[in-house]
Amino acid sequence: MTNTTHNNNMIQIGLIPCCGPKDSNAKTARELYTSDLFKKNAEYADNNFDAWYILSAEYGILQLHDGVETYDKKLKRGKNEDWSDAVLGDFMTRVVTDFEGESWEDIEVVFMCGESYRSGWESTLQERFETSIPMKGLEIGEQKSWLKEQNSI
Repeated sequence: MTNTTHNNNMIQIGLIPCCGPKDSNAKTARELYTSDLFKKNAEYADNNFDAWYILSAEYGILQLHDGVETYDKKLKRGKNEDWSDAVLGDFMTRVVTDFEGESWEDIEVVFMCGESYRSGWESTLQERFETSIPMKGLEIGEQKSWLKEQNSI
């Protein structure tokens, strides 16, 4: 976790998607994902969030140091209800644990992921926390460009 001070005094939690090729020799979630998009998301997350988690089609929500094995599973748009329910429960548990004593009104959840990773649980988080989706509607190439620009600031 990064201890970043934000102008708005909100604790920002980033949610970034797993994506692309995986390193079969990786020992941790942070090491597993090797795509350019993941690396750009991770760099952005390191520099902008107080904490960030990886949304994995296989494992659900991962902390960076969680032990993992490679896999070949993808989320399908609109057919992830069980996955969404599990991720929501795990996310809430992690927030309660990682941010014990913090007011939920002071937490912003930032989705750095596409709709297939958000649908099914985004609305529940919006009821409890401030939320934002800075790359909403952007295609993969546009996301990479946006992240590259943000990471160079």
